[in-house]
Amino acid sequence: MRIAIGSDHARFALKEDVKALLTAEHREVLDLGTHSTDPVDYSDYAEAVVRARRVHLGAVVAAGLSTLRSALLTALGPVPNGSQHF
Repeated sequence: MRIAIGSDHARFALKEDVKALLTAEHREVLDLGTHSTDPVDYSDYAEAVVRARRVHLGAVVAAGLSTLRSALLTALGPVPNGSQHF
């Protein structure tokens, strides 16, 4: 299973923990950022996850009110276009 994951700077450490857990479970993880705790806008990374191609699952880890708007996409098989509506 291929999983796209992204986060804002406030949840960078949590994203890294989730990535490690998924990798330990033999999942292929596509880490779309952020890659540090430097301040960023979560929406840039949410868009990257939503637009990820050929993934089975996409998750955005974000802080505060952003969490309410986090993207989660699932499909029974590979998604040809992550931005399509389900």
